[in-house]
Amino acid sequence: MVNWCIFGLLWEVFEGEFDGQFIFFSEVWAALSKLLRGHEPWQPPSSHGIHVKKKAKMRHTWRSTLVLYRLKTNLSDDLVLSGGIDARYYVGSHWYEVADLLGGQFYINESDDENTFGQALKVGDRFNKDYDGKVVRGGLFAQAEYSPSTDLSIFVATAVSNTTYSKEEFMYYAPTDPARESDKVDFLGYSVKGGANYNIDDTNNVFVNIGYFSKAPFLDGNVFQSDSSTKFNEEALNEKVFSAEIGYGIRGDKLSANI
Repeated sequence: MVNWCIFGLLWEVFEGEFDGQFIFFSEVWAALSKLLRGHEPWQPPSSHGIHVKKKAKMRHTWRSTLVLYRLKTNLSDDLVLSGGIDARYYVGSHWYEVADLLGGQFYINESDDENTFGQALKVGDRFNKDYDGKVVRGGLFAQAEYSPSTDLSIFVATAVSNTTYSKEEFMYYAPTDPARESDKVDFLGYSVKGGANYNIDDTNNVFVNIGYFSKAPFLDGNVFQSDSSTKFNEEALNEKVFSAEIGYGIRGDKLSANI
């Protein structure tokens, strides 16, 4: 006989925004060089600003759900199986916008590969970067714990997941260009790990762990050829890690440590 019970149910929504401000120079270095050489006096901008302060903005929206179940079999009280489903949806919006005209009335964007080329930009207008990165991830995981005695415990765990990436670029593709929205690309990941712990007495224990996992690469700087492109990077590969450890632990009233 197998007894099932819901161990936990989590629905999480996170929305956050990060601002970073720094000076964006288009012609400042040229103007400063002329001033230092004495070729001509530098004049502060009156209407068309030659430099502005721009703000890097990122808005992250996470939606995730986690369902855990826990069961025991009547065949053995020493064996516990647990597992669940993990589903996540993420949208990361990244853009630059004019934060301060520094005395000017507007700023002319001189980057001819951007949609805002030649436009008179004011505070709040976007330029240089504007895209949404999208991630859909779903996975299954399971773990078996076996404790034949109060001193010995052994576990084996495994997981498999699929991560789907896509991107929509707003700054470097025309609104009618179908290439502004990328194709979806999938990365299959998995992990296997196991370990054991033996309590020598109430104070001392020894343990061993071993694991291997293959994880989807990070979206930023890996999956697509650049921040301004929706073309897939053919060299993007899963991150793979193997780890193993063996150690000794001590638990006392004044000292607790693992070696």
